[in-house]
Amino acid sequence: MSIGSHTDQNPSMGRELISLREFEHTQKYPDSELIRLGIGDTTKPIPDIITSAMAEELRQAIAETFYEDTGVKGDEIFVSDGAQSGISRLQLLFGSNVTIAVQNPSFPCLLLMEARNLSLKSLVQERLQSKSHLSPSLQGSRVSGLALNAVVDYYKDNAKMICDALASVGLKVYGGRNAPYVWVHFPGLKSWDVFAEILEKAHVITVPGRGFGPGGEEFIRISTFGHRESIAEASRRLKSLFIHN
Repeated sequence: MSIGSHTDQNPSMGRELISLREFEHTQKYPDSELIRLGIGDTTKPIPDIITSAMAEELRQAIAETFYEDTGVKGDEIFVSDGAQSGISRLQLLFGSNVTIAVQNPSFPCLLLMEARNLSLKSLVQERLQSKSHLSPSLQGSRVSGLALNAVVDYYKDNAKMICDALASVGLKVYGGRNAPYVWVHFPGLKSWDVFAEILEKAHVITVPGRGFGPGGEEFIRISTFGHRESIAEASRRLKSLFIHN
């Protein structure tokens, strides 16, 4: 496989750099149908069971389930929209002149957090059956629970489609089972070079693993949030690209 020269690149995730590469690509190939699987697109609406539970009951359930022996209380729990944005907010809280902790590599932690978030599905559903714990607005929400299952299964099926396509051409694939992110290993190659090759030849946006820390080098991350048709087409393009390399 030829992925281009191993030039030194910005070690940060570089959303600005990814956006720049995307802009340059669309200028070079104005008629290409670009598929964006970097951050992805949550095409399914969030079920009522989630939006309704993002209050005291959910925070208390998290404290009791995961931190029962630590003394952490529900009002000390913050439900965020992801690890990256959460870490950024913590840095803002503590200012710019302090020492901070940096995960290396960070993606296993992200996958763990996503898996834990998905595990809240069963936690919330269990609490829906207990009228002594939940407010009346969350009682008897069986329909919402089924809707949550459908959304989770939809994105997990997307992930399976990507995983199966890449594994079929001999690539080592991680994740995609309990989270909508797939990590693909390219031993000996730099992630920005792999990113560039996929963009140039398959017209698919991914994320270089180097942005998640030095341990993420040799990996790319693919988000499987998106329409089923886009995921199917991306799977076909990626399989076609790597089966010929």
